[in-house]
Formats: sequence, C-alpha cells, structure tokens
Amino acid sequence: MSNPTHKLLDRLSRNSLRFFIAALILAALFYSVYATCFSPGYVIADWLINYRGGFVRRGLIGEFILFAAHATHIPPPWIVVVVQMVIYIPFLLGVYRLAAPLRRGPLWYAMIFSPAGLAFMILTSFNTVRKEMLAPALLTAIIFLLRRKPSAFILSLTMTVFFAVMVLSHDSLYCCLPYFFAVVALSTRSLKYAAAVSAVPFLLAAVLINVVRLHHGDLSVAMTICRSVGGQWRGTDDFRSLCSGAIGRLSWTLARSRQEELQFLYYWPLYAVLAIPSVAPYIVALVVLYKRDRLRFEVKVISTIAVISALASSALFYLTIDWGRWIQMQILCLLLLILMAAQHARSFLPGANAKPLGEGTRWRKSLLIAVFLYCTCWTLPAVGLQGNRFGYLDLPRNVYGELRVAHQIHAWQTVDRGW
Repeated sequence: MSNPTHKLLDRLSRNSLRFFIAALILAALFYSVYATCFSPGYVIADWLINYRGGFVRRGLIGEFILFAAHATHIPPPWIVVVVQMVIYIPFLLGVYRLAAPLRRGPLWYAMIFSPAGLAFMILTSFNTVRKEMLAPALLTAIIFLLRRKPSAFILSLTMTVFFAVMVLSHDSLYCCLPYFFAVVALSTRSLKYAAAVSAVPFLLAAVLINVVRLHHGDLSVAMTICRSVGGQWRGTDDFRSLCSGAIGRLSWTLARSRQEELQFLYYWPLYAVLAIPSVAPYIVALVVLYKRDRLRFEVKVISTIAVISALASSALFYLTIDWGRWIQMQILCLLLLILMAAQHARSFLPGANAKPLGEGTRWRKSLLIAVFLYCTCWTLPAVGLQGNRFGYLDLPRNVYGELRVAHQIHAWQTVDRGW
C-alpha cells in the first residue's frame, strides 16, 4: 500500500468516530424535524403523553413538555425535538469519551458501527430518538458520575430519581434497570456495595411499575391528551396524525396489543436470525475481556446482567411488535458496560503489548472485509413492517420512498401535526 494511501486511511480511522457521531446527530435531527412535519403519530406523540386527563403511564416527560410549550408559546411537537436532542447529544458525547481512547481494531469497529447499536439511528429511517433512549442516556450519566466518586447517598438518590423518571416516562424501560446495578458493581468491584446503593431505587421502581400498571389509560384520557397538545382526534391507528398513534393507543387494552402482536408473529424468524449478528461482536468482546485481559469479575457481572435484562424484556416481545427497538436499547446498554470495562483492558488500549484481534494473521484482510460488510450491509428494523433490510444500500431507497409518498398524499396539507 502506498504511503499517501496509508496516511489517508490512518486519518480516516482516527477521525471515524467523530464523523460517525456527527452523522448520528444530523440523522436524528433530520428524522425528528421530518417526523414533526409529516409523521408525528408515534415518534413525536409518544413524548407528548401527559397527565391532563389524569395520571397515566408514560406521562411524566409529556407534562414537562406541555409546561415548557405554554411558557414559551412554542408548539409542543417542536419542544419534543429539543428534548430529544438534549437527551441524545450528551449520550453520544458520553459514548465518544468512552470509545475514543480505545484502540481502533476490527472488534472496536464492529461494536461501535454495528447496525443494531448506534447506527440503528441512521439505518432505521425516520425512527429518530424514542423514549427508550432514556435508559442508555441516564446510564451514561451514572457512569461519569461514578468517576467523581460520589457518596453512597448521592449515588443512590440520583439512581432513585433516574429510575422514577424512566418508569413514569416509558414503562418498557424496566428491563434496563439491572444495567445500573452493573455499572455500580463494575466501578466499585463490589456486589455488596452495588446492592446497598441500588436497594432503594429498585424498591421505588417496583412500586411505580405497579402503579403504572394500574393506570394503563383509556379512550377518555387519550382524547383529553389529544386536545391538550393541539391535536385533532381521528380515532384511527395512523402514524401520520398526531393523536392517532401513541396517544390513541392509550385506549388499547393489553388484549388488543397482544392481538396485534399475533397478527405479525411471522416476523419472529427474521428477528431470531437478526438477534445473532446484533449480539455477536459484544459476545466476542466479553470473551476477549475474559480470556486475554483476565477481567473475570467484569465479564461475569456484564454477562449475567445482560441475560437477566434480556429475560425481563420477554414481556415486551409478547405484547408489542417493536422488537427491533427493544433489542437496540439493550445493545446500547451492553455497549456502555463493555466500553466501561475496556478502559482497563490491555487488549483495547493503544500502546499496549497485546495485539488487536487478528493482527499479524493471514486472515487479517478477510476479517477487515467481513467487519466492513457486517457494519454496512444489514439492518435491524424497528418494526418488521419496515422494508429496510440491507443496511446503507437500502437507505437511499427508503428515504426517497418516504419522501415520495409524503408528496403524493399531500402530507403538508393533510397531516394533523398539532401546530
């Protein structure tokens, strides 16, 4: 390889994470603005569920958004875009601070650029920042709080507040709560300390989960919320109208949600297959941490918590069809734990004696090609109905198709967006 080419590739490698983070931010902003204008029914409306019709699941953040909208005279959907960016950008900056010091290698690229992880934001067109992003975002905050060595009281209090925010904002986040225990255990290397700090947060979360379970919502609540955010009640399941998606589904019973899931059960084989490449690089990373770096305690904690959280999420797969979203939110939490552990692993640190995976072997080039294809040529769709399957190759077609449909149905004139 010529020297200029080598220098160019080296520069691209060193700056790839910065470019990727910038692309993620731009994609999230574009998808959010587009959704606000043309398809607010789920990705925007879910954030707007509030307590104006009485206490109801998922209403906490929506209540604050509605308060901010009234105080600033800005339509609530646009406040949602601001909230999404306020949550998503610090999360990405936290990932950058954890991933940037590590050695660039095939495993690093596979974890960072995995379509089931961070790249899910780009490849799952127009999905944008959903409420489940609260889990990895607040987990990142706890990771950096632990670096300041807070007292047990401050740490427990912070976790308690975070758990309350997650459960009251999006009840599906319950399955990510064990990752917070893992972060404390990894930082202090003490399961006993982690259990003591986590006891009150988990107890409160259990109480709130039961309270939320008893306030599922109904038609009256959904209609009141719709009026409070400036929407028009149309009563149909339509992702293009503000009140006909997430808000309208507050009137759905668990039986109806299960009925919908059964109608799309034929997508299970797809997700069963995609689950394998989704977790593959992270399993390899845990094996490397265990065998090459001797981080036995860290790997046992991470793998145990990942299995517990995966099993806890089974109810989500039983009752809903957003299977890609539930896989991705746990992949992001798993990524954060591995990056945290890798800060002390020779295999992942630059300048260490340990070679990167595949370095100096005959199959090095084959491995690099395989990682490139892995990172670019497949997609984990948020919902099986979405047609994107082939990574970045599919992305232009999907974006063009959506823009074309919006133009054909005169979406600007017909969509109820609440402003």
